[in-house]
Amino acid sequence: MSKSLLVVREAADVLLRRLNCLPPSEKADELQARLRDCLKETEQWCASAPTHQEHDGLSMRVLALHVAVTMLERNNASSTRRPLSRRYVDADS
Repeated sequence: MSKSLLVVREAADVLLRRLNCLPPSEKADELQARLRDCLKETEQWCASAPTHQEHDGLSMRVLALHVAVTMLERNNASSTRRPLSRRYVDADS
């Protein structure tokens, strides 16, 4: 397997770990399914090398998944944050 395909697989592994840290949701399930499809594609490439276009397409999909996972993490973090108590808000004024 080429070095660039290894990078794509490692990026996908990082995404899987990040997704596994998130609470269950439909969006997380959707992203995991899309990621599994990407990983299956790389497994097929062990038998025959991808074209540059196929490789670039997969790289772009994995990058888009990174963006989507990051957004999901941010949305999850912002929804679990508690607002500052009134006492701390007044102290800064």
